[in-house]
Amino acid sequence: MDDGRKLPYLVEDAVIAAGANWDAELDADTSVTVDGDLITARGPGSSGAAAETLLTELGIEATA
Repeated sequence: MDDGRKLPYLVEDAVIAAGANWDAELDADTSVTVDGDLITARGPGSSGAAAETLLTELGIEATA
């Protein structure tokens, strides 16, 4: 069924319909979300920010 919606909006609708919270920064270069013990990131551009977030959550100081 093609109603003209494109990803990620079709996915967003499905997630919300399933009762979950949708937290996406679609205009941002990076997007990382922490929910309890779960860390998610959007795309390869968010990899660095996700790694930094993981280290922070683990209480490890990042070194460059």
